Amino acid sequence: MSFIEMDHIHKTFGSLEVLKDVTLHVETGEVISIIGPSGSGKTPILRRIAGLETPDRGDSFIGGRRVNDLAPGKRGIGFVFQNY
Repeated sequence: MSFIEMDHIHKTFGSLEVLKDVTLHVETGEVISIIGPSGSGKTPILRRIAGLETPDRGDSFIGGRRVNDLAPGKRGIGFVFQNY
């Protein structure tokens, strides 16, 4: 079991599809980077993990617990933007 899992996440803003069937597995203690051009969906992925974004479809897990409806403050997850 991965510490952070995103399974088949889809997210649209109006007619713009920003995440299409994203699956991500991050093991405990693993360090990853999410890189890509502007508009490729990096920020919505991070916002989804932190609970600040709701997907149209798909499931998110932290520590094996499904967190789709868990409030951001109850996840024990945070992130800092590179530029503020």
